[in-house]
Amino acid sequence: FNGQKMQFDERFNSLETKFDARIDSLETRIDSLEIKFDARIDSLETRIDSLEIKFDARIDSLESRIDGLEIKFDTRIDSLETRIDDVDKRLSSKIDDVDKKLSSKIDDVDRRLTLGFTMIMAVLAVLVALHFYRG
Repeated sequence: FNGQKMQFDERFNSLETKFDARIDSLETRIDSLEIKFDARIDSLETRIDSLEIKFDARIDSLESRIDGLEIKFDTRIDSLETRIDDVDKRLSSKIDDVDKKLSSKIDDVDRRLTLGFTMIMAVLAVLVALHFYRG
């Protein structure tokens, strides 16, 4: 009886060590995935900030040009206002496109992370089931 008890203890300890190692590995992979996700989001935020600065500067430049043209060319104000509206629509459209693209990328990353976590949880469930089935 003592021999069997020791054999079971050794087997249990072996399984515990094995599962600890596998779970540690999964936790490391999750940590790595989180770091990659954070880096991608940070990169996208930086790109958005850059786009915002770029277009703000361009819009500020256009507004300055409009002020100068208004003083010099009162008769051309109507055509300049039309041009400004077109630029505003174009820039707004581009910004909306960037926002949609960013949302799509974030949704894709979120979907992939969710799928990965689901797969990890399924594997863990199988491992636990196998452990109890074998045990």
